[in-house]
Amino acid sequence: MQKMTFKKLKEHLKKNFFVTYLFKPFYLFLFLQYRSAITKFKIKRLLKQKAKICIDIGGGNRNSNRPFLTVDITKKCDLFVMLPRKLPFPDNSVEFIYSSHTLEHFSFNDIIFLLNEFYRVLKPGGKIRIAVPNARIYINMYCNKVIDNDLFKVKDAFYNTTLIDVVNYIAYMNGAHKYMFDEENLLYLLEKANFKNVKIDKFDESLDLQDRKYNTIYAYGEKI
Repeated sequence: MQKMTFKKLKEHLKKNFFVTYLFKPFYLFLFLQYRSAITKFKIKRLLKQKAKICIDIGGGNRNSNRPFLTVDITKKCDLFVMLPRKLPFPDNSVEFIYSSHTLEHFSFNDIIFLLNEFYRVLKPGGKIRIAVPNARIYINMYCNKVIDNDLFKVKDAFYNTTLIDVVNYIAYMNGAHKYMFDEENLLYLLEKANFKNVKIDKFDESLDLQDRKYNTIYAYGEKI
């Protein structure tokens, strides 16, 4: 009987749609378990080395030009974590948390959960920097009935039927957004999660994305 290698098994499953349909959840489960196990191993090694841990929540693929470990579900992220779930770090173990244009993709309750998780894993004296879209810019455009087309970078998300689509753009982003922020609200949520010395911050070219500067709020906080 011909030996069934893993490669041949994959080819067989591709040809047999019904079998592929049945086994796909199993393969997905194995993949998630594998990536999660690798992430836990990396974190355990970092803690053993007493390394300074700085993480970028939703940072995508690893970037050697930035001083962060990216936390995401992309193919080449540093740490694979499916949010919103408990972060795979022990309490008081992270020095710095950065997150840019990520929180708006979660519901209010999930945002509260994540901010509490950020607080839990930060060391005393640890710092957090959050960047999110400024919904107030778009709401002001709606109220003033003045549209700046340069503020609609994601063309597929701006339907431009009537004026209300200015708000729909930032509120829903073609289904990708679930929550809107302004300066007051962002600071309130950080304080609610027990962060201290919270403040609106300026664009930092060493940390922040230049192509997101045009509509972004930057906020800073500390764990005391």
